[in-house]
Amino acid sequence: MKSSPDQKPHCYFAVFGNPYTPGHVHVEEGGYGHKNLPEDLLQGDLLLLYCTGTYAKYQRSIPGFGIVSEVSKEFKKFK
Repeated sequence: MKSSPDQKPHCYFAVFGNPYTPGHVHVEEGGYGHKNLPEDLLQGDLLLLYCTGTYAKYQRSIPGFGIVSEVSKEFKKFK
């Protein structure tokens, strides 16, 4: 785990809409490419995975949480 200034993992929400909309991803893929994620997201941070009503398989629910395993400028990956 990469260290953050306070040495504690941070918690964030990751919101998933209809995965068949251009530019969207499936929550099961273990990644989140949206550019609006916090810039200070670090390996080891936690993501609460929320699906909106347009996500047919998990409508308005929380299918799980993710632990950030990889961070690049364009793509955030969790497991």
